[in-house]
Amino acid sequence: MTRYGVFLPTYVYPDEPPPTPAFLQQYARRVEDLGFDSIWVFDHLLEAPPSYKAAFLEPATSLTLAALATERVTIGTGVLVLPLRDPVLTAKMFANIDLLSGGRLIFGVGVGWAQDEFSASQVQLSARGRRMDEMLEIIIGLWTNDRFGFEGRHFNLPEIRLLPRPIQTPHPPIWLAGGTVPTGASQHITNRAGYSAVPSIARAARLGEGLMTAYRSAPGLDVSCLVETREILLDELKTCGRDPSAVT
Repeated sequence: MTRYGVFLPTYVYPDEPPPTPAFLQQYARRVEDLGFDSIWVFDHLLEAPPSYKAAFLEPATSLTLAALATERVTIGTGVLVLPLRDPVLTAKMFANIDLLSGGRLIFGVGVGWAQDEFSASQVQLSARGRRMDEMLEIIIGLWTNDRFGFEGRHFNLPEIRLLPRPIQTPHPPIWLAGGTVPTGASQHITNRAGYSAVPSIARAARLGEGLMTAYRSAPGLDVSCLVETREILLDELKTCGRDPSAVT
């Protein structure tokens, strides 16, 4: 089944006022009334040229506005730059969003790439993949266990009980960003962050219910990178012993 989603316009262009809460909620209701399946919000802490020529509103609060203005559509982060954040606070925040939305959240996350954002957050860019793996283990653990503790390389968490937990069981679907891109399309990412598609696709195969790829993966009518991404995903799912239908 093909489904269609819409990004909430939470972007702020230079010298223009940011969108108002009333506008965003009106937009979200219109998306639902027109029959779309989902509403998504983007995430960048800072301006991120050359990929994006706008700044973005904070995603969790923006997504909450959309959740409270709608009744049916799925809502999701497309995607949250997870390594910039604290895992316990993030688990609490998005459990709350799932609760307020009546169980409609898709938790979409990615490792990020913008050096300025990692520097501003005092997080080491080169550790973002390992940090994200630990964060996902903590978030899933807090969402699915009565009590949960964790000891890792980046985080040490005493055993705690985090309430309320999400409505969806065992937890909101987790979709991970990743995918191959045409040569040159991600040159600025390669230069700044040593980009490689395979680790993110493998992470989605291990931990996710969905893989989210980017507009760069299908320039014009060329879907060869989408095909390549899916082939890598299927191989990684086989390695993990998971059903190929387990990941959207």
